[in-house]
Amino acid sequence: MKLCPNCGKLNEDFAGTCSQCGSLLNSSNNNSEREYNAYVSVNEQQYAKTNGLAIASLVLGISSFLFACCCGLGIIPSILAIVFGFISKDKIKQSNGFEKGDGLALAGIILGFVGILFALISFVVSPAFWQGFIEGISDSYIDF
Repeated sequence: MKLCPNCGKLNEDFAGTCSQCGSLLNSSNNNSEREYNAYVSVNEQQYAKTNGLAIASLVLGISSFLFACCCGLGIIPSILAIVFGFISKDKIKQSNGFEKGDGLALAGIILGFVGILFALISFVVSPAFWQGFIEGISDSYIDF
């Protein structure tokens, strides 16, 4: 991985310019110290790690989608998925390439909004449905 000398962002080995600031990664100066600093030795500590809040956002988004149909219980994980998703997207953006998971956070945010939508629909539809169902059952017993 190449480290940008200007902004410090980790870039792919084949990149010629920094994906964040656009500065050149391979300088025309053949100074060995400068060339050594342009490359980052890759070990387990320097890989881009997935942001934990992005993972939490996705898991909460999925659970909100599943629990939304059950009496609107999915509204709490939906809100948490949205909050964690936006926080993780901000942290990933500020990490200069040391954290990843932007897509996970986006999926968590989208599923959170879908969970809120389903929870609101279940709040609106469910009482009317059950009230009509109960009235239909009571009417059928009265007819006997």
